[in-house]
Amino acid sequence: MEKNIRQINLSERDRAIRMKLAVGLVIVFVSLAVWMGSGIYRQAENGVSSSQWPSTEGYIVSSEITRHANGSSRRLRATRYSPNIYYTYKINGIEYEGRRLTFMNSSGGKSWAEQKVNNYPAGKRVDVYYKPQDLTISVLEPGATMKWLILSSGAILIFCVVFLLIAYVCYRDYQKVKKARFEGGRYYF
Repeated sequence: MEKNIRQINLSERDRAIRMKLAVGLVIVFVSLAVWMGSGIYRQAENGVSSSQWPSTEGYIVSSEITRHANGSSRRLRATRYSPNIYYTYKINGIEYEGRRLTFMNSSGGKSWAEQKVNNYPAGKRVDVYYKPQDLTISVLEPGATMKWLILSSGAILIFCVVFLLIAYVCYRDYQKVKKARFEGGRYYF
């Protein structure tokens, strides 16, 4: 029977440090989940409601492509392109500026970015859709696709599953230590 007992040298101090670390990880993951979730929710809410927003006349100030290289090695590197479109618009005589093309994904392949930049050349008059409750929030292409909503919801779901797995492992370890027998400065599981 003695062979089935596993002996671990854990002092009360080590046990407290492990628990503080586990609680700290849970707090960090909860904070990140709330932060990410609220950001994605605001984007989705604005994306869906923007198709109902009023519009005003605006002008493209500049339009260019930015290149992004993702990945750390040459073999894994993926290059993405983003159209950077800067525009101005007026509401009630006050001038505002914007850079948001869409509430959905704003990077992709080079031909996609070139097409967007060609659609919005500098000096072009455009319709700018703005949020009535906050006139500084605007977009050139209103709306959100179901694909974007599903992908963003999936990202939150994956993050929550990872968080729950980490929380479960921390809780399980805590229960093991809590039930362990402590004798002579050692825990016996």
